[in-house]
Amino acid sequence: MTTVLDRYIFRKFISTFLFIMMLFIMISVVIDLTERLEVFMENHIGIAAVLTDYYAGFVPWIAALLGPFFVFLAVIWVASRMTHQSEMVSIIGNGVTFGRMLVPFMTTAFILFAMMWYANNYLVPDANHKRFNFDNRYITHWRVQFNFIEMTVDKSPDHEVIASMQSYNTTQQQGLHFSIKTIENNKVTRFIQATKINWSDEERLWTLSNYETWEIDGEVERLNKGSQLDTILGFTPADFVFKIEIKESMRTPALNKFIERERLRGSERIPFYLVEKYQRTSNAFSIMILTLMGVSVSMRRVRGGRWWPLAFGFAMSALFFLTMRFSTTFATNAGLPPLIACWLPNVLFAIAAVFMLRAAPK
Repeated sequence: MTTVLDRYIFRKFISTFLFIMMLFIMISVVIDLTERLEVFMENHIGIAAVLTDYYAGFVPWIAALLGPFFVFLAVIWVASRMTHQSEMVSIIGNGVTFGRMLVPFMTTAFILFAMMWYANNYLVPDANHKRFNFDNRYITHWRVQFNFIEMTVDKSPDHEVIASMQSYNTTQQQGLHFSIKTIENNKVTRFIQATKINWSDEERLWTLSNYETWEIDGEVERLNKGSQLDTILGFTPADFVFKIEIKESMRTPALNKFIERERLRGSERIPFYLVEKYQRTSNAFSIMILTLMGVSVSMRRVRGGRWWPLAFGFAMSALFFLTMRFSTTFATNAGLPPLIACWLPNVLFAIAAVFMLRAAPK
């Protein structure tokens, strides 16, 4: 059952969070616009396109990226203000325990965690898709020509399918000097090669031109030739045109399917995709830990008033993001399991939060 105290803290927490978020987003947009203005003008990009195609994706992305930081500053500001105006003393002096006083803070933090979790898994990927499309259309542009592509189409302990082509043109959707081989128990059992290969978006299949197919069974080889063959090969152009940054533009269900498909192919990029997947939850959950830490550190009166807790908040936020960056780098480059890498900062800061909570004046 909510009380006047619960509603009071909830309103203060949410209003302060929204104010800080809008303030920092405005600063981020101004800084980003300053850096990109010359590029926008050189590419003759209209204001409407910049606002609706780029910043409509940029704002949700930066809000989610810095969301835990906004929450941390908000809870420190609210709690330290209540402490220095003696509101905390009055609340506890009237029989409200420290644990009960934490309830509205943690309840609000849980609501923000749930909202950020949903945004990270569904809304932000859509925003990133819009942002990446803008960059690819107006600024960086998609690569048109890919030279020498080799990829694992399917892989298991005793089975592997490897495809390669000399080059692929994304505009013409055509590849040259294509080959694909099936290996079973370390022996090639099927081999196909073609001088040209074309992709059809409408029919979702490949067309091989001037092809040759070998079926190999021990010492017996069967050769089949032809001028044209329509077939499904187990991959699409998106599989090798795929940029690793695009993982951020896939909703979590689609990302899970993509990871499973890449796992079957033996892709070396799996850690990058898993880090993206696990971070969507771990970053959102950090709100709960940072809120507990912020309330604990704000309960003590110190010289410097409310500014010392805010300085502490900036320092701890920087340390948190630095720890997250180090751990994810170890996951993608040094073999640290992605799940551990993404949750390690939360575990370390949760331990610190417990010690701060025990040391907080009650």
